[in-house]
Amino acid sequence: MKLEDAFRKRARLSGVVGGSSTGGPDRLSSLPDCLLHTIMSFLQARQAVQTCMLSTRHKDWEHFTNYKDWENFENFAVTLMRRCNIAQLDSFRLHIDRFRAPEFGNRLAAGWLRRAMKYCTPDHASQQGLSSGSWRLKRLHLCHVLLDNDFLKHVSSVCRSLEDLELDNCICQIQSITSDSLKTLVLKKCGWRNLSEIISPTLKTLVIDGGSNTDDCVLVIMAPSVAYLHLAVHVGHFSGGV
Repeated sequence: MKLEDAFRKRARLSGVVGGSSTGGPDRLSSLPDCLLHTIMSFLQARQAVQTCMLSTRHKDWEHFTNYKDWENFENFAVTLMRRCNIAQLDSFRLHIDRFRAPEFGNRLAAGWLRRAMKYCTPDHASQQGLSSGSWRLKRLHLCHVLLDNDFLKHVSSVCRSLEDLELDNCICQIQSITSDSLKTLVLKKCGWRNLSEIISPTLKTLVIDGGSNTDDCVLVIMAPSVAYLHLAVHVGHFSGGV
């Protein structure tokens, strides 16, 4: 029985027992956090989102990103990636709150993505981590995630249909951004170590808003199809030039 069907049935029964046609009280909100997190760790992504309609206290996944409950949130994220075939998603957004996450939360989040790209494939029958099947992902938005130099190499090899990439307040050790599929690239307030090139013949929109490139290297942009360019950086933070 689906989660929402079970809830509706329970609500109807509560209304009969209580002598009211409006349904029973919100018992889900009265459960302790530790029990709620355990329950949600066993749910599929769609069901987890549906609990927002059932409980007045938990209306946002960001509830799980405070420091106290980070371990539960990590278990939830790992379960989500294991039990749901995220390789079939059209879009994926991961926002880590740096004020609520532990010291290395951005590094752990990057590890989730690496494992997902290694072990998740579009084909349910061959999830052995060695399939060459490409993800269906078209939009990837990351916030406050630590990205090493191999990150975009993994993305390019797995997410071959990626059209929209947004990095917000990410710490990046990426030296080169190259793509034959990207149409929109948005880089907001990212800390770059030695970003030297952005190359994409398909790119239509490029936004670089704030951030810094600390190793004094020149950033070369080769995107002949760009129709919209927004470049707003402090000259002292990109001392190597653009």
